[in-house]
Amino acid sequence: MRSRLAATSAICLTLALLPITTTATAFTPTSSGPMNAKVSSQAADAKKKSKKSPNQGAKAKTGKKKAKAIKVTNSNLNRLFGVHIPEIALGEWPNIPVGSVRLWDSGTSWREVEPLQDQFDFTKLDAAVAAANARNTPVLYVFGPTTSWAAADQKADLRGPGAAADIKDLKDWDDYVTQVVTRYKGKIESYQIWNEASETTFWRGTPERMAELTERTCALVKKLDPGALCVAPSTTTRRPQGFRAFFPPYLEALKKDGWPKDLDVWAVHAYPVSTGKPADRRNQIELFKKSLTDAGAPNKPIWETELNFGLAGPGPNFPAVNFDPAVEAQLIKQAYLDSIALGLARVYWYSWVPDGGTTQLGVILYRNTEAAQAFDFLLKSVDGASVTGCQDLNENGTSKVCSFTARAGTTPQNFSVAWSISGPGNYTVPAGVTKACDFKNVCQNLTAGQQLKVEQQVLKIS
Repeated sequence: MRSRLAATSAICLTLALLPITTTATAFTPTSSGPMNAKVSSQAADAKKKSKKSPNQGAKAKTGKKKAKAIKVTNSNLNRLFGVHIPEIALGEWPNIPVGSVRLWDSGTSWREVEPLQDQFDFTKLDAAVAAANARNTPVLYVFGPTTSWAAADQKADLRGPGAAADIKDLKDWDDYVTQVVTRYKGKIESYQIWNEASETTFWRGTPERMAELTERTCALVKKLDPGALCVAPSTTTRRPQGFRAFFPPYLEALKKDGWPKDLDVWAVHAYPVSTGKPADRRNQIELFKKSLTDAGAPNKPIWETELNFGLAGPGPNFPAVNFDPAVEAQLIKQAYLDSIALGLARVYWYSWVPDGGTTQLGVILYRNTEAAQAFDFLLKSVDGASVTGCQDLNENGTSKVCSFTARAGTTPQNFSVAWSISGPGNYTVPAGVTKACDFKNVCQNLTAGQQLKVEQQVLKIS
């Protein structure tokens, strides 16, 4: 918030962080503190006499209640794994695959590109777009914040005088959008209106004005580059008062005008408070989705355009939290697996920076960190795959499993991932499961019929 995972008979189970124990097996975390874990099920029926393949008809023991099926649609999972690279224009690029990149805090906003009226400097934006294009990585560009000369006032803002102010003349905005979209037609995949418009740190205008800006900008983007995506301004959820003050009125204003036909994606920033856990983030995303439903908003993909844990704030009572490397890796895995079960299409981690490059964020991706290794492991695991469904592994829905189909020609063709948000879930190893491996590829053999207790851990079943 600083402007901030082929039909075969063998199924292997991959477990993250801990050695796997078997027969009434319980998985327990190696580090202190509550963690969330989910289970993705390629769980077929675990009965040895079942005639179904190990990856069909998944059934899980969930206690008194029947496992709940969760409808999930995401056919391009590698794009889910987005990042911010603040130094992208200076030549920085991750040494691991990334699915998409968001240009924010990268010296490429309106304030940097047009610091004076009609005087454009595309040096950094050219470099950033070229770096992503060279690696076939989709770019999400954020138009705001307000450049100083176009601001309705010059109040001191986080990004400089007038950065969170309304725009005096929307023609100046139109001219800027036109310059950018025309220059990068076919090179920038998607455009986002604004960053964290629900926070007065970034937007002091009204929700209704932001709705007007959304409709106007999306129409212009589509006119100039029909193949580009238009992404709604991101809304934060960590401050309930700010969320309520902005998002429902913003949606109501869009609804009043008949919902913009050129808007393609909703956007949220579900940073929990600095001491928050993955379960808190999940609850905030559900709140965001409920707000869309309550407003009667059209069904569109949801992108979480920033995410981290341990982020300082809100307020002085929530200082930044640092995590040990094993917990950082666990948070990465849980966040992206939760995202799959929640049906999010993309999540942009904030951010990829050299170690020690910021004191505000808890989990930093960088070369050779365990967090980066976990990110790499999950992305490669689901690259080219499509999720076929998810289900609960316990009666309160806090332990889950999702099933995947890999791209054609990949072995194994079908696999699953299981994890727990909070509270254990029971998973019966189905016939055909032969081994369990952690994300460092340390494996051990398994036997069909074993009871695995999914508790604060992440498992891959393939």
